Amino acid sequence: MADGLEDLSMPKGSASNNQHTAGKIFIGGVTADTDEHDLKEYFSQFGVVQDAIIMRDKMTGKGRGFGFVTFEDAMVAERIMGQAHNVKGRSVDVKSAVRRNQDPERIMKIFVGGLAPNVTNEILKDYFDKFGGVTECLVMMDQSTQRSRGFGFVTFDSPDTVDAIMRKNYHNIEGKPVEIKKAFPKGTGSVGGKGMNQGGRG
Repeated sequence: MADGLEDLSMPKGSASNNQHTAGKIFIGGVTADTDEHDLKEYFSQFGVVQDAIIMRDKMTGKGRGFGFVTFEDAMVAERIMGQAHNVKGRSVDVKSAVRRNQDPERIMKIFVGGLAPNVTNEILKDYFDKFGGVTECLVMMDQSTQRSRGFGFVTFDSPDTVDAIMRKNYHNIEGKPVEIKKAFPKGTGSVGGKGMNQGGRG
């Protein structure tokens, strides 16, 4: 699993990065019982598959609903992204896993808005732990009243986890729909990208 993430985190322009990720695709929305063999078996019909990986919860070992496939020929990856795909009876989302040179720096932090008053750092961490490794959770508090201001930030150990969270259309914490945005560094001019539309859609 670590190898699958390491490729994506290598510096832009790296020869090794170009070699290993040019034919790499993200597969989202896979069933809980889909494994690496299933991915490889399905995508092998399009070309030679070098690697297939299902991202799993570190604690339970269960699939997190997405994975990656790397083709020997990068053109295969480009070609199949415009097609519909069905793995084990479910339609899956296929996108490029390659960081384009024009993309902003990949983000490992998210903004979470619309939090219920009772949501603590621990509750926030418990919710997002199921997506991947959480390095920091912070619910913003009013300094005078010590009450929640209704929003917070979560930082992960991989930008791929953030990408997976952003692809999920609906997030509900403690019975309340919340808004998720990427937390771009100050000064980038970005305001959250497609995360602007993530809250409350079902």
